[in-house]
Amino acid sequence: MAQNLDRLKDVVPDILSRLPVKSLRRFACVNKSWYNLIKSPDFISKHLHTFNNRKNSADPINLLVNRMRPATFGTSGIHQKAFVSLLSLNPINKNASLSLLDLIYNHNEVSHLEIFGPCNGLYYFHSDTNLIVNPSMREFIVLPNIPAPPDTNTYSLKHHTGFGFDPNTNDYKVIMIMDTWRRHETGRPIRLPWRIEIYSLNSHCWRNVDCTLPSVPIGSWSWIDAFVRGAFHWWAFEDKDCMVHAFDMQNERFQTFRLPNVQSSDEDEDEDYYGTVAKFRESLAVIIKPMRGAEDFFDLWVMEDYSDDASWTKDSIIGPIVRANQPLAFLEEKNLFVVEDENKSTVFYDLQTKEIMHTEFHGEEALQAVVYMESLISLRRNNENPQAGASFFRMVPDPLFEDNSG
Repeated sequence: MAQNLDRLKDVVPDILSRLPVKSLRRFACVNKSWYNLIKSPDFISKHLHTFNNRKNSADPINLLVNRMRPATFGTSGIHQKAFVSLLSLNPINKNASLSLLDLIYNHNEVSHLEIFGPCNGLYYFHSDTNLIVNPSMREFIVLPNIPAPPDTNTYSLKHHTGFGFDPNTNDYKVIMIMDTWRRHETGRPIRLPWRIEIYSLNSHCWRNVDCTLPSVPIGSWSWIDAFVRGAFHWWAFEDKDCMVHAFDMQNERFQTFRLPNVQSSDEDEDEDYYGTVAKFRESLAVIIKPMRGAEDFFDLWVMEDYSDDASWTKDSIIGPIVRANQPLAFLEEKNLFVVEDENKSTVFYDLQTKEIMHTEFHGEEALQAVVYMESLISLRRNNENPQAGASFFRMVPDPLFEDNSG
């Protein structure tokens, strides 16, 4: 009898680690031992990897989708309103459900919103109100405002953002790279060195970081998760010189990699492709889409030896995908590549069978889709700052579902 109980004790964590967070939150109330198990760091880590790496083809396709649509607020005229929802699509019968994340930004004027992540199931929502969100735990935390520069004549015009995890301190960080200028008495603005601020979830505050930024400016952020090998990555370019900048979340330093040699041999072509940096199977990757010729194809390049930009290897050619536009995500456990077409509809491409699944789900002004990852990691930290506590939110029926369900 005792041996059977011991075996059962060993089996329970394995069984529970295969269940969704919603079920585990209920099971934590069964008894004290289950509560302690589900809240333990070892089980949280086990669940994160076991549950999210399932390869059952019948499991739903889950994405966190971000759409912007025109909206009128009072007398201020037309603005944009953000809708972030959980899209769950049945791969067999193509039935879809859509649940809106009922967060505070839904009630404010939002001119722009970007989702970064997932990072261990956490997401950073960059907008007028900046949030870190765990959708599966229904928790979010509002970030404090970035401190203003000490010089009142200094201001920032634009910035670049990244989100990642520091395993040394078990901390989640947001990096903000700010283009800073000073007002001169002559009226001509003077450009200052880029200002770098980092937010720490553990301390719930921003701090200025003094580190050298690469000379080539950042060009764009990736709509596909770009946190790889402990660093966040951006596409950077100056004239025809393209590269990838990496910011290591642990040592808080930059590193630069040259891109693979994908440029056209035609010197008269100013821009013969566009690309984005991405994470693919835990490796740094870039996705290249030719602007001329094979418009419906994407070239996938992978850096086989991280930090060695001589190790870029062309992994595959993705496509053809008719009228493909913006790459959106990799669903690696299902071998799916997600792309937006010219109608802003979501299209799934099977990397193994090369089959294409079109959906009626689409955006309006803009569409962003990121991988949905379940996580038991709580945003409620042991912090003396009373403003650092996490708040809860609901999932409600998405008001745009009928517009997108066909």
